[in-house]
Amino acid sequence: MKKCFIAAIILIVCMALACGLFFYKTSSPQAAQVNIEGLFPGKQTHIFDVQDGFYLVGISDPEPMDSSPDFLRSDLYTIDKGMHPIHIESDVTSAKFTSDRDIIYFSHGNLMRRTSEQATSIIAQNVESDFALSPDEDKIVYVRHQSSDETSKLLSLNIGSAAPSENVIASGNGEIFWPVFTPDGTQLLFVAAFDGVLSWYRLDLNNPDPQVLQITNQGLKPGPDVLSPKYIPVPQMLESLKFIDNQTIDYETGNGRISLDIFSGQIVGGDDENMD
Repeated sequence: MKKCFIAAIILIVCMALACGLFFYKTSSPQAAQVNIEGLFPGKQTHIFDVQDGFYLVGISDPEPMDSSPDFLRSDLYTIDKGMHPIHIESDVTSAKFTSDRDIIYFSHGNLMRRTSEQATSIIAQNVESDFALSPDEDKIVYVRHQSSDETSKLLSLNIGSAAPSENVIASGNGEIFWPVFTPDGTQLLFVAAFDGVLSWYRLDLNNPDPQVLQITNQGLKPGPDVLSPKYIPVPQMLESLKFIDNQTIDYETGNGRISLDIFSGQIVGGDDENMD
């Protein structure tokens, strides 16, 4: 009888552990992503943002595995905790939740905002798909490219103000890509090729009149310099970038990952096979 009692206890414990593992697995982001893919069979899914169990998802036809999702046009959906999809917009290439679950997204050359009450408004027109929202959500930064003279402008709009105004904070020849704020909101990073070489640039927002500072590849020229060990590559895809802290970013280059100090411009870690 005692042995049977012990066996029963062991069985109950094992069942409890199994149930705990089941709920852990089904509540994980990976499992949720599988469920999202199940809502759209035969389609490619790209998660733009997640907030409190709500997903902001791009749905598109399947693309080659090496295609970048950064410029992939998708149908934008929100998916709630009950896994109910709601279509928001078509031809969207970037999107993000605000803290009150408004949606900021890029579509058809415009930066848009859709409130939780379903009202939609235009934030900025004739811009590129790359944008960044400051951590305090007071500013939004985006890019406008002038095809007539092949120049680009990085602009800031104080959307937290009663009377928002657009200001140019950086400009130059060529294109500007991927503005991103540090987690503390004091620095703004972006990629550009002002001198013909794709490099990281930084604006110190603690300064009332911030100057554009080139972080990487100073003095390098297009051509052989880009193939030299001195060249520090930019991310292969923006979605691979993460902040280790307010001073260090880490991202995939296509040959491995590197960790970069955004103040010194020096590589401080990683496994990129082309880096010394």
